[in-house]
Amino acid sequence: MNSAGSAKLKHRSGWYAAGRELSHAMSLLSDGAFKQLVYVCLRADRKTGRWTIDEPQMAGALGKSTSEINIYFEELLRLQVCRFLPVDHNARLQIEICDAFWPYEKVPGPEPMKDLMAYTDHVRRLMVSRRCIAASFLQRTRS
Repeated sequence: MNSAGSAKLKHRSGWYAAGRELSHAMSLLSDGAFKQLVYVCLRADRKTGRWTIDEPQMAGALGKSTSEINIYFEELLRLQVCRFLPVDHNARLQIEICDAFWPYEKVPGPEPMKDLMAYTDHVRRLMVSRRCIAASFLQRTRS
């Protein structure tokens, strides 16, 4: 503690304000989904709460498979902690942490791509990659 009684940061960059929002998320989420949320929070743009997803990098850093990463993303979406935004025609996605779970005031960022086909193609690829639903999903989309 310094003489004024306030704590001093050891490193001024790379930190994240973990307050009520993160505490609330911890009470809602499974351990894996919470850990994944923290990973995203540490990388998200402070002004927008968005991060362009890099699943292989995330899987390696968290010691998880991409299947586990997708399961945790499903939990984050279902509980409305995050939402996905299509970014470009290569079906890359951004994840945006919803306001209730983001401790910073957001500044409106550039609107993500509005191309529904790119988003639909990305979702289709995610669905087909899961063995348990790939067969039924492919049959329905071909008819």
